[in-house]
Amino acid sequence: MHRYRALWGILILVSGLPAFGQTQQVQRITFDEALRLALRRNPTIQQAVNERERSEVSLASARSNFLPDINLSIGANRDYGRNFVLEEARLVNQITHYFSSSISANLNLFNGFRDLNAVAQARFQVAASELNYARQRETVLFNVISTFLSLIEAREQVHIQEENLAAQRALLEQIEAFVQVGSRPMADLYQQQAQVAAAELELISARRNQQLQEANLIQLLQLDPFGAYEFVIPEVDTQALGIQEYDVQGLLQAALARRSDLRALEEQIRAAEYSVRIARSTYWPTISLRASYGSSYTDLAPVGFQDQFFNRNRRGSIGLSLTFPIFDRFTTRHNVQRARIELENTRLQLQQLRQEIATQVRQAYLDYETARQQYRTAQVQLQAARQALQAAQQRYNVGAATLVELTQARATYVRAESDLVRARYTLVFRQKLIDYYVGTLVPELDVLP
Repeated sequence: MHRYRALWGILILVSGLPAFGQTQQVQRITFDEALRLALRRNPTIQQAVNERERSEVSLASARSNFLPDINLSIGANRDYGRNFVLEEARLVNQITHYFSSSISANLNLFNGFRDLNAVAQARFQVAASELNYARQRETVLFNVISTFLSLIEAREQVHIQEENLAAQRALLEQIEAFVQVGSRPMADLYQQQAQVAAAELELISARRNQQLQEANLIQLLQLDPFGAYEFVIPEVDTQALGIQEYDVQGLLQAALARRSDLRALEEQIRAAEYSVRIARSTYWPTISLRASYGSSYTDLAPVGFQDQFFNRNRRGSIGLSLTFPIFDRFTTRHNVQRARIELENTRLQLQQLRQEIATQVRQAYLDYETARQQYRTAQVQLQAARQALQAAQQRYNVGAATLVELTQARATYVRAESDLVRARYTLVFRQKLIDYYVGTLVPELDVLP
């Protein structure tokens, strides 16, 4: 009886679980949609947006320093002990109450131009954050484009290996027929069976690479890792490959003029220059205007609360203060030195970035020229390999060539196909890399997050 109860409980539990074969809805993602998703979800872009908002808050804070400080204070005390009563001319033990309130304002009139320099510094920091945000967007777009290119290449490699496997299997059937009639030895059959197995392994490896590229794209787009996705591959114009001509000097000039990160660093240098002025502002005297108004009440006085608080104890003041710094333990000197060091470091970063940009552009140009030559050579190689394979197949059919020669010709043809696909998308990638390094990688659609 206990055994049947246990089996019945297991059946109930299993019946409540979803079926393993239940299909999951596949989400189709186009190239344009992938760009939009990356710009909306990428953490690096979100951090750049937060940095931009923080710089805008700093600018608003710097502007608010021109406003006065206004404070309202209210106080109440209850005292225990002796107090001198004037009417009775003696000390008495009693409890006294005291209440006061006041409102005060303090306005800075001059602090060595610190507030003006702080606003100017904040403006340059806002400009730098805007440019850094633009560069992060370009970086994310480039990553999406390069990953899509890798996925396209992986899919075409899978297609090549599928065709190779189909051709190897067809040749295996042909050799089996030859062996049956005795026109080919059994060694050819065994060798071709090995070639079919090798083609199956190559196809498995190509499909794994395709799955890895899809996983990289899922991670880049911050998609649900448990979801099912189908990436719609865009058309790549192979007719125009290698036509674009570049001038390395023109690329260098365009990169130095357009790169957002370089311009952002220039804005940071201007902000650092104002940091030095801000640090030097404490050498100047400060002028401030202050005003206050208030009243108080105590039960020691013979009159009531209304008469004291609203009449007798009302008071106000207005004043102007001028403060001269004499000795601040060299704090200002040290602050100025630190600000100048930061300015010099930023200038060195700008110089280093210029050199890096020049190196990147030159290397990208040389890689592009190399990719153009490789693509043209791969086209010639594939044409020759196709003709060699056809000739070897015809010679093998009539018994004028061995299976080893045919196998070598087919391996050369498959390798030439793979090399052409790799050369094609390497050339596309190198061209996009030039656009990225120069700062001209602008999509043809509105991809604002």
